[in-house]
Amino acid sequence: MAKGSRVIRLLGALLIMTFCMMLSAPTDVTAAPRKHTVTFIYGDKISQQKVSDGGYAKIPTDTSIPGFTFLGWSNSAVDVTQDRIILGLYANNTPYAPLTNSFSSVKKVNENISAPFLPQWSLESPDKGVPGVTCIVRWYNSWDSKLWKTEVVPYGASLPDPADPVVKGIQFIGWEGNWSNITEDRAIKAWGTEIEETETPAAEVFAPEVTATPETDPSTTVTPTTIITPTTEVLPEM
Repeated sequence: MAKGSRVIRLLGALLIMTFCMMLSAPTDVTAAPRKHTVTFIYGDKISQQKVSDGGYAKIPTDTSIPGFTFLGWSNSAVDVTQDRIILGLYANNTPYAPLTNSFSSVKKVNENISAPFLPQWSLESPDKGVPGVTCIVRWYNSWDSKLWKTEVVPYGASLPDPADPVVKGIQFIGWEGNWSNITEDRAIKAWGTEIEETETPAAEVFAPEVTATPETDPSTTVTPTTIITPTTEVLPEM
């Protein structure tokens, strides 16, 4: 009985020692630092960075857009403590144009705000404007559905009236879509029909007929002969 008590006391002492050793052992468990996503949206570009809590993001420098002046960023990129979206701000260098109306010389086929968006654009040009900041305007043709210009404009901007396109074999009819007070992505479509071009016949040049004078072979030159007419002698009368 006494022997069993000693065994129990010994096991208890070992358990206490083990527990104490566990408490005194150094812990090497370090909590992973939190990361936040900083998203830069400027023009038609998007850049995302992972930043440690309280850190800062690297500001993009490729902010140049033809026809626009970069004004700055909508938010700070330092002391990041949560996910953050930073927008690039731009000013249109082109003077705003007045609204197109019935007195305008610009030809319009209808009063639609935007022409249809072509399905292939979702693959060829997936860029979209930033709501309330920028809008994307795409210009294309009706006769071949070719996208020939894409513009990034500030929200609410207006573009100058376009000139009538001049394309060989195409008769321009008018525009579909509005390029004034742009508050969403739009498409502008140039309508035209194919025409047959008539070839102008070449002018005929008439020259007077010239009778060629035959050339004379020197070897066959004929020397003119002098003909002498004999005189008639008058005989005296007998």
